[in-house]
Amino acid sequence: MRSSKFFVLTTAVAALNLFAQDAVEDNAAAPEAAPQQVTLQGEKRADFEPLMQAVAVIGACTAKTPKGTATETVTIGRAYPLGTVYTVGKGGSLTLNFNSDANIKVSENSELVVDEIAGKPDCRIVRLLRGKINTTLPEDFKKEGALVIETFGLTCSKLIGKAEVQIMEETSTDCLVQVRGVTGRTYVEGLHYVIPQIRAANILQVLQSKDQSFTRLMSLSGDYVCDLANGDPAAPTVFTLSPKAVVKIFRKRAPLSERLTVTTLTVSPSGKAKNNFSFVVGNADARTGELIPPPEDASVADKAAAPAAP
Repeated sequence: MRSSKFFVLTTAVAALNLFAQDAVEDNAAAPEAAPQQVTLQGEKRADFEPLMQAVAVIGACTAKTPKGTATETVTIGRAYPLGTVYTVGKGGSLTLNFNSDANIKVSENSELVVDEIAGKPDCRIVRLLRGKINTTLPEDFKKEGALVIETFGLTCSKLIGKAEVQIMEETSTDCLVQVRGVTGRTYVEGLHYVIPQIRAANILQVLQSKDQSFTRLMSLSGDYVCDLANGDPAAPTVFTLSPKAVVKIFRKRAPLSERLTVTTLTVSPSGKAKNNFSFVVGNADARTGELIPPPEDASVADKAAAPAAP
């Protein structure tokens, strides 16, 4: 009786050993499963994630989601929906990822909204309400126009590399905005002017009245081209902004027709007026342009008109 039980037990153990050996051989012969694809830090991403992830939080940082009824403290690692309003208090900072390669750093005393561009679900618009932000996109970023920064009186787009946008000062009537190129390039556009490229070390300051009656452009660093509207969309007036050079744009509506008249004055770094022209928006025939003669030309004319010495 004992011998039969021992025989059955031995047979069962042998069968289990044989089954285990077959399983090992099957696993060894089967191909390895493909590893899960993970986006690495060095891998260039052209698309943005559907949510904004908080990857660095310092100090008092709050968020109010589109459907939220109250603000909440930003939690590191959490992903927030588009349309969220972020506020950073004194001494704080917040870094949000668009994807593993692109991010935005929000400085202290700042407020902004990150949303999707209407009709372009893969693109993002950052509306800076106050304070300062720094954006980072790869130098070889291929998706032009994927990120737009909007603030008082201007937009920054076609961003490549690193850029800084800051609301320097705001009053009840005016707002002073500064755009600084760190690396790469930035396209800046405002009412009746375009700056095709702000590059590394270029600093632009724009003073804009809130009623849009006045704009002043100044370069604090670097020389770069500014295209100024003159009533002919195909041939804008081209002016080079250099340190101490100034562009002033005045806007006024006619009392009866309500047509907008735009007058632009450019001043060279030496303080001499270079351009002075006006046009009426929506009326291609109502425009006038004047290139003010350089001082040396005026000097020659004066000498020619002066009577000869006896």
